[in-house]
Amino acid sequence: MFNPQKLEKVQTPTEKEIDEILKTALIRDLTVDEIKKLLFSRSKYWKKIIEAANKVKEQFFGKKIYFYVPIYFDSCCINDCLYCDFRRTNSHCLRKKLNFEEFKKEISYLRQQKYSKIELVSATDPGFPIDTLIKFVKYVKSVGTDWVLMNNRPLTLNEYIKLKKAGLDWSWLWMESYDKRYYEKYHPQGTEKVDFKARLKSYDDMGKAGLNIGVAFLMGLSPDWQYEIYSTIVHAKYLKEKYNTEIEFGTPRFCSPKHAPLKKAPYPNAMTDNKFRLMVALFRLSVRDCWINVSTREDIEMLKKLWLGGGNLTNPEAQTIPGGYTLKSQGAQFTHYSYNKDLFISEIKRLGLKPVN
Repeated sequence: MFNPQKLEKVQTPTEKEIDEILKTALIRDLTVDEIKKLLFSRSKYWKKIIEAANKVKEQFFGKKIYFYVPIYFDSCCINDCLYCDFRRTNSHCLRKKLNFEEFKKEISYLRQQKYSKIELVSATDPGFPIDTLIKFVKYVKSVGTDWVLMNNRPLTLNEYIKLKKAGLDWSWLWMESYDKRYYEKYHPQGTEKVDFKARLKSYDDMGKAGLNIGVAFLMGLSPDWQYEIYSTIVHAKYLKEKYNTEIEFGTPRFCSPKHAPLKKAPYPNAMTDNKFRLMVALFRLSVRDCWINVSTREDIEMLKKLWLGGGNLTNPEAQTIPGGYTLKSQGAQFTHYSYNKDLFISEIKRLGLKPVN
């Protein structure tokens, strides 16, 4: 199982050293030592790093920007995370589990929009039957989707194996923080999510089940942004090497909840736009053929920069409450954007990029 290690600061690299590393990045994945040097580089060189990441992305994906879309099917949560409106003590949240007919209605809308990569998202609800989730996965696969993704609570190895057999392609899970001190700070005792080691173990179970894996931390929860980026990259490399899996990097940046204690990011200086863009670039250079999801947690002006800086997976629309697309459910897990698809496509094309449903 992966065990996060301390990040030792390295000597600030010269411009010549950076240029040599970026030349190497056009040929192979950068090593963790090379990534470390770029992490501790002066900000005046970050533009070079971002431009190199875009070149690498185009080696594998050309000008294509791929779409996915989330569908939330359960907002009943046993956790009490300080930054999330799904937290169990929030009396203002709509608590809903989609039944099969409601789920099909939501999927029908998304397929009418021609989305072929659909992410199934849930709160941490051990009471949601695994057999129903398997039924959901099978249905989404049956209607012609390219990918069925899941962002759910940690499951057992046997459950992941069953979901893989049902047609699940990807399992995404965010660590929130790789620093155990901060992880435990924002996930109170008495909840499922408090178990740092158990959450880490879930990634290995995904790999053993043959699933492709998504990794991420929540930017802004801890002050040491370099440590979080480094740990996410080392974790991704470990999973890819051990399980021969495809890797997706999520890029969630703290978004304000309406009814949770943390209304603002505890460490805003750890999630500035420039650091965010560097993070996306380093993800690309560390696992060159990875998928990097830049979502509508960000506004479209920021997304444009990320599409040209290493990102290749994005979502025009987003409803973060069960039934948000067709059942008129109100509420959200966090603040976010949702765009008209035609507008979104036009903005991508203006950059000389090619949107892919």
